[in-house]
Amino acid sequence: MGRPAYKATDKQRAEVVLRVTRGETHQQISESLNIDKHTLHKYFKPELVDAGRRLNQLIGGTLAAKALSGDVTSCIFWLKCKAGFREKGSEYSQQQGGRVTYGWSDDVDAAATQQAKTKPSKPTEQQQTEPVVDAPVGMRPN
Repeated sequence: MGRPAYKATDKQRAEVVLRVTRGETHQQISESLNIDKHTLHKYFKPELVDAGRRLNQLIGGTLAAKALSGDVTSCIFWLKCKAGFREKGSEYSQQQGGRVTYGWSDDVDAAATQQAKTKPSKPTEQQQTEPVVDAPVGMRPN
């Protein structure tokens, strides 16, 4: 005779939701319930999916609100994650005399190719201490 079928309780379902919203991995959650990860996926799939989705919605909403209120870090994070915006790394900016180029992926790659064709002049002291920002129109600081 085999093992009896697993039955999830309401208390366990609530615990799974809580642990998902805390950011715990499925492995950590299954270990806390003393069940296999496959059992967790089989019997708690709605809780895993819905709690994760709700958490993403809450965090996304908070991030969007901060970005819309003018929080620059939130704006940059949103643009990089959601809009394909990126900046070239520090190695690139050092090669260009301290310039940091911002833009959407294709624009930045095109600017890098164009700048690589021309030999950069020796940077001035101001360029070495303060990076120049090339941002798309509408994204430029005042």
